[in-house]
Amino acid sequence: MTIKTQPALPAFYDPAHAGQWDFAPDQAALFTEAARWRKEHDVPPSASDRFAVHLLLIDLQKDFCFPGGALYVAGRSGQGAIEDSRRIAEFAYRNLRRITNITTTMDTHFAYQIFFPSFWVDRDDRALTPFREISADEAARGEVRPSPITAKWLCGGNYAWLVKQSIHYCAELEKAGKYKLYLWPPPSTRRGCSTPSRAGRSPGWRSRAATPSRRTTRS
Repeated sequence: MTIKTQPALPAFYDPAHAGQWDFAPDQAALFTEAARWRKEHDVPPSASDRFAVHLLLIDLQKDFCFPGGALYVAGRSGQGAIEDSRRIAEFAYRNLRRITNITTTMDTHFAYQIFFPSFWVDRDDRALTPFREISADEAARGEVRPSPITAKWLCGGNYAWLVKQSIHYCAELEKAGKYKLYLWPPPSTRRGCSTPSRAGRSPGWRSRAATPSRRTTRS
C-alpha cells in the first residue's frame, strides 16, 4: 500500500501569524524566499496550467477573522476563524501546483442598513444599541422606528413608506418562527481583507500567492 505524504510547508510560514491583527510581513524578504522555495519544489508558472482551478475565499475581512474585530467568528473553540485561516494558508501551500488563481472577497454594507443601530431610534428619538433584537410588534407599536434622518437618503424622504417597509421586513423575518431582526455593531474602519495576502495569516502566502493570481511568484 502506498501512503501519500503531505507536501512540505515553507520554512518561512508561521501559523502564529494567523492570530496577529497587526502582523505586517517584510514583502521583499518573503518574495526572495518564495522564489527560492518555488525553485526548490519545481512549482511551474500558473500561466502554464492547462486546466484552471480558481480558489474563491469569501468575506475574509479582519472584522470576521481576528478577535479584535467587531464581528469575530470564534466558533465553538473560540479560535474558529484563526484556525480556519491556518487551514486555508496550508491548503494553498500544499496545492500550489493545482491552484491557478486565488480571489478573496470582502463583505461591505451601507451605514444606514436596517440591521445597524444607526437605522433605528426609540419612541423618544434615542439611538438604539447593537446586540439586540427588534420584533415586528415593537416596530408596529412605535416602540422602535426608523430614524427620520435616513428617509431622505434611503427613499427620497418618504418616511411613511420607510416605516411601513421596516415593519414588513421584521414580520417577514419572523414568519418562519426562527428569526428576529438583530442589530449588529457598525463594522470596524480597519476592515482590511484578512487573507494571508493582506493581514499575514502566513508570511509565505503573502510572498507566494498574495494576489488574486499565482503569477506573482510562479512566473
